[in-house]
Amino acid sequence: MILCGKCEFSFEPAGVPGGLCPRCLLLGVHNSRATGLATEPVAELAEDELAEDELAEELPGFELVESLGRGGMGAVWKATERVLNRHVAIKLLHNVRKDMDFVERFAREARVMAQLSHPNIVTLFSFGRTRSNHCYLVMEMVEGADLGSLLARGPLEVHDALKITQEVCGALRYAHDAGFMHRDIKPGNVLIDRRGRIKIADFGLARLTDDIETASITRHGTAVGTPHYIAPEQARGDGAEDHRADIYSVGVMLYQMLTGELPRGVFRPPSEKRKVDKRLDKVVFRALQESPEERYQCLDELVADLQKVRENVDPGMQAEQKVTRRRQRFEMALAIAVSLVLGIVIADYVRGWLQSPPKASAAKERPLPDGGVVASEPVRLPPAAGLSIAREIRLQPPGLTTGSLFGRSLAANGSWIAVGAPDDASQNPSDVGCVYLYYRRDSASGWALHQVLSNPHPGTGSRFGYDVALDGTRLVVGSPRRSASPKGVGSVDLFELPAPGGRWRPVSPPLPAWPTAALGLEVMVSGRRVLAFEPQGKGPGKERAPSVLFTLPAGANAWVQDPIPFGLACCAFTGAGEMIGSMAGPPETLPPSLRGAPLFAGSPGGMDLPASARSVRPPDSASELPADFRAIAATGDAVLAGNANWQHATGVAWMLRRDAGGGFVQDAVLRPPADAGPGEFAGSVALLSDWAVIGAGSFAADGPRRGAVFIYERRRSGSWEPVLTIPADPAGGAMDFGRSIGLTPEFVAAGAPGSGGPGSTGEEAGTGAVFVFEFATPLRGPATAVSRHR
Repeated sequence: MILCGKCEFSFEPAGVPGGLCPRCLLLGVHNSRATGLATEPVAELAEDELAEDELAEELPGFELVESLGRGGMGAVWKATERVLNRHVAIKLLHNVRKDMDFVERFAREARVMAQLSHPNIVTLFSFGRTRSNHCYLVMEMVEGADLGSLLARGPLEVHDALKITQEVCGALRYAHDAGFMHRDIKPGNVLIDRRGRIKIADFGLARLTDDIETASITRHGTAVGTPHYIAPEQARGDGAEDHRADIYSVGVMLYQMLTGELPRGVFRPPSEKRKVDKRLDKVVFRALQESPEERYQCLDELVADLQKVRENVDPGMQAEQKVTRRRQRFEMALAIAVSLVLGIVIADYVRGWLQSPPKASAAKERPLPDGGVVASEPVRLPPAAGLSIAREIRLQPPGLTTGSLFGRSLAANGSWIAVGAPDDASQNPSDVGCVYLYYRRDSASGWALHQVLSNPHPGTGSRFGYDVALDGTRLVVGSPRRSASPKGVGSVDLFELPAPGGRWRPVSPPLPAWPTAALGLEVMVSGRRVLAFEPQGKGPGKERAPSVLFTLPAGANAWVQDPIPFGLACCAFTGAGEMIGSMAGPPETLPPSLRGAPLFAGSPGGMDLPASARSVRPPDSASELPADFRAIAATGDAVLAGNANWQHATGVAWMLRRDAGGGFVQDAVLRPPADAGPGEFAGSVALLSDWAVIGAGSFAADGPRRGAVFIYERRRSGSWEPVLTIPADPAGGAMDFGRSIGLTPEFVAAGAPGSGGPGSTGEEAGTGAVFVFEFATPLRGPATAVSRHR
């Protein structure tokens, strides 16, 4: 019996004139030369096949792991190569050991096939014969799935089908150029590894296209391949087919990926089976022409037609084209600018002294797309006295939605950076917000996205990650209610890190619920204490949220809630069981001893204010500093408070130091450069021993208000001096740069929640980004510092 390659009808060739399929003759599908597909009886194949123990004995250099399957040409095993200790796939060709002509042809052709080196072709490592004269191939082991298992679930997305087809065509084109045709292209021979890469397998039926009689490892006069996928001329088995038979098989596979069905008999075009671009109908029909002369004559023609369709349906390519168009516009604008500059230089050449500034070499970037980490040398930042930036890192994970506000909140401690994206819907569209945790094992390995925490409160309407705070191995996340959810509530969540480099997990016992919409607008953590409050009383709801201090006593299994009886504008822990901050609210709501004071200091429960802090005044004004500080950072012996609205939104930062009596006195007043203009200077602050970092999210020396970061150092004389100004990078699409700040001895991190992608103008609604600047030499100071922002 033989099986027709067109319709799968089984018939006895002896009873049919010319051996033609009677069903196809009735349907008029065959041409005058078409024949059926000959198959060999299974009994004959199994009769000559080696058992597992026999194969293991004849291949001592390999340890058989498991059988991967059997086909018309042989059996495939997964094995371990003992010498190199690697997984390989071994294909044992059966039923040919007595055919010495075949063995000779196999050896010659396998040597040529071993030269096929392409990323989309399974690599042939070696070949040989067993002691019983069975031929075998040792090939690359691809861990993953084949296309057939994906198609078993139904048709693929159009852009995925086109991408797979183009990669298959690229591999086949390489093989055709080397003189090979595959002759068995089907979904089962298209492998997809765990990284999504396409690999074509099983060149066991391939033959050299220029040597029909001697270079084929199959017997002349026998059709090879898989029914439904082989071309009509290949089904005849006379060996007259060429590379266009592979194009026919690709067309069958493309139709199946688009429709989920095989193109049997008189089939309908893909656009009538599914909503796809009608241009694909012409591509499929041309690839499936009965006559090779009417098909695509080469794979380049097929790939070109697929590319035209894919450009309109593939989201990835559309994004790349958008970036390309922006780059082209930028290059055009740059060319015009360069032309103008050259014109000026030529016009002024007669003066004889103009010199062109040295051209900075472009920064070499190393993208890490999995975590959205891009590192480059900060060529735009000149070295400063006593401080040098070695490397600039951009954090912006792929997949963020527009307006995610990635970098709205930021906390840094040791080798960790926690970034809040309160409007990110990429992980959980129903309850927005995520916290991204980045980890740096050492300076050589660089940064990597370690973990993403999604909103753990479904249905509450909260914005997870609106504020974050990090203290050693504890992370607290604030999640106030979304403005579009009038009945929502806020929440505060605490996570811990059980082991260095491990996974962050919720603490047990969890923090108690506190049903108020504004809870989580501002959070802090210090050991077993967590503070949550509504700064300035400007929460999403009209009701005021009282400040709440959660404390977990040693040995206790429940958190103690301690409401603070007055409003807070900002606050920080000094690290020694002390709180320091600024109060908010009408004067009559504040304790009499604290009214009119810029800052208060004291332990929870006492909340007393040292007399020395009440009398501090700025050196150039007779009035007291206003009490509406909104950003504060504290260490054991120093406090840095920022007021971004001071003097018409220019901003000022107030530095205090602890005196011998334990109180705080004025150390310095830090102001932005004289030519800075409005910019919300000191909207965020960070402090580390003799170093202070101040962010201005809307700072603009000229042009759009993109933001800036200022670094100050305390000199030996005791004065604080500006060391380095880091402006926002317009080429990187940075907006709101410096809205949040994190500082450690190794680096300073600045959040820019309004940033777009690299190369964007930044004027449109961006996804947000965080910029990390690594110091060439670690800063002097303790390993950790508590920093606050806003």
